[in-house]
Amino acid sequence: MAAPVYQAKGTLGETSSNTVSFTYPALAANDLLYLMVYNQGYTTITPNASWTLQNTIRTSNGFGLINLYAKVATGSESGSENLTRAIGAVDTFAAQVYSFRGDAFISIESKLPQKGASDTITWPAISVSGTERVLGAFVVNINGPNPGTPATYTNRASDVLTDGTYFELNTKDNVSSDGSVTATGGSLDEWGTFHHSIFNNTPPITTPRTFIVN
Repeated sequence: MAAPVYQAKGTLGETSSNTVSFTYPALAANDLLYLMVYNQGYTTITPNASWTLQNTIRTSNGFGLINLYAKVATGSESGSENLTRAIGAVDTFAAQVYSFRGDAFISIESKLPQKGASDTITWPAISVSGTERVLGAFVVNINGPNPGTPATYTNRASDVLTDGTYFELNTKDNVSSDGSVTATGGSLDEWGTFHHSIFNNTPPITTPRTFIVN
């Protein structure tokens, strides 16, 4: 067994209307997909029914909602997909997809969100209960600047919206422990983070018992 690995990101979707279109990256069946969504409003977000909400952040300073969804790919996902929000919002609506590859049992072990409005961006400590994990540190840094990368993590994906808001994903690969981590460059308007532990929840191999009858 080996730790899952980050694969790719899709094409960021951004709009000020109530429907945003994002694009899938190339993927395979059983890839773990994440969909990070920023709605600069507090209206209800409605993704495709295949997505499951993992975490939501209701910002404190009037910048709306940041949601993180996930699903295991069937392998048929391709091209673009629409995401809607309730009528009434007129500001930024953006979405991006990220993929991780493991085995057929890839799973999310633990997850926590955090928010703040300071130069120091924080990802909270989460539970890691074994070896061969990958930690995903997602951030939406509202109205910029370009956020830093936590020490010992690798920046995997970065997108910037027209208003300067950054979507980023950093990972720490093949680990057996975790902890709260920080980076500089946080927006004084607000930032939101998600910290996830991902692993292959592969069942143990059992050897059949053999009985000898005399």
